[in-house]
Amino acid sequence: KRRPVPLMFIDEADRYGVGQVALDFVGWGTSFIDYDNDGRPDLFVVNGSTLQYPEDSTHLVPMRSQMFWNRGPAEGFFDVSAVSGSYFRNAYVGRGAAFADYDNDGDIDVFVVNNGGPGILLRNDGGNRNHWLAVELRGRKSNRQGIGVKLRLVAGGASQVRQVGAQSSYLSQNSLIENFGLRALTRVDSLVVVWPSGSRQVRTNLPANQRLIVVEGAEMETTRERVQNFWALYREATLQRTARQTQAAAETYSRALALNPDHEDVLYYFGSMRFALGDFAAAEGAWRRIIARNPSSARTHSQLGSLYLCLDANAPFQLDSAETHLRRAYEINKEETGPLLHLGEAALVRGDLVTAGRYFNEVLGSHAKSTEAHFYAGYIAWKGGDTAGAREAFRLAVAATAARPPAAGVPGEGDTKSGSTPMHAERLRCNQLATLTGGLRGADVGREMTVRYRTLDGLLINARHRKS
Repeated sequence: KRRPVPLMFIDEADRYGVGQVALDFVGWGTSFIDYDNDGRPDLFVVNGSTLQYPEDSTHLVPMRSQMFWNRGPAEGFFDVSAVSGSYFRNAYVGRGAAFADYDNDGDIDVFVVNNGGPGILLRNDGGNRNHWLAVELRGRKSNRQGIGVKLRLVAGGASQVRQVGAQSSYLSQNSLIENFGLRALTRVDSLVVVWPSGSRQVRTNLPANQRLIVVEGAEMETTRERVQNFWALYREATLQRTARQTQAAAETYSRALALNPDHEDVLYYFGSMRFALGDFAAAEGAWRRIIARNPSSARTHSQLGSLYLCLDANAPFQLDSAETHLRRAYEINKEETGPLLHLGEAALVRGDLVTAGRYFNEVLGSHAKSTEAHFYAGYIAWKGGDTAGAREAFRLAVAATAARPPAAGVPGEGDTKSGSTPMHAERLRCNQLATLTGGLRGADVGREMTVRYRTLDGLLINARHRKS
């Protein structure tokens, strides 16, 4: 049986240049960071006294913080505070310090918390002149944040070892993304990742200057690969959408969102595909997510307005919300008459024929061949007993239909960037009112007009019951 070997700890601070130089200071937030990406961990120390001014006991004595540059094991650390920025020339009652690459430029920045004073954000300018690799961990069997993961990186014959979450100091939390400095090296020979669960992953020949995402039990994916995969899926989904492969496009857009959850175009078209498939909840969720990030998206307000005006059985019919979004869409982009047309339809549902007529006249003022606006204007005249006016408006609707070219080429604002024909399924979905304008013929205007306007009248009566 082997005897246990006794442990002995020796203070080596003086030997490495961080002993005597720190005696006059009270250190708090501290971390080893490779601020110049030369592959050697440097030392940042936030200082601040616990003693009061003799002449003013309400204030603590401030101190300068310190930056120590690591010149290697043979020579140790050198205090470079004097040449590291104006922050180090001023005294503060420092306490906490959190370290992260907040601007994603490849070098570590610092946020310092001061007692009785404002926090200070120190941006590292110049550390990324050397190459680097950032590693982000996502646990599955282990904890989600990857705390406790051990990393061993080898590049140019030198190795670096880190343990995620091991350095956060006084009242602070560092970023859990580990940054490795690589000097002038452009590639990493190997990276070994050992998870708390015991699983182990290895990646070799990694290019520098990127963030590597490591998912426990999965293939490692670099930011560059992630971006490339996202755009490949985006192009695939666009081809499927323009080919009217609605279900396939919806699934591909969903896969793209897994890589970039906030991409506006993908969210918009994913919502459009789910809308066309009758999945109104998913469409609403995608479009509302856009509005939360970009309140000035006219096309998304317009889509939400159409959704809330939808008369389909399972649609989230909300007339007030529909009008709010449609008005906002028109305020943002007054070149589009679609929101005005839908606002007129909303007014018809409310039974407000005067307001509806005003909207339809405004549409016709900029789009004189709008079949729908002429058709609805005829209905308003018909309801008012103006048979001659109704016949004339209906005749204009028929003429506009006959003059309308096949749908192709120029999309509505924000719809199909390829200029392809809008989706037929989407036109049929939630379009019970406007479908009455389809296939207008002028053979027997009086009879056809009466049949269509009676049908429209019935739809509006049912919608009003639903509203109430």
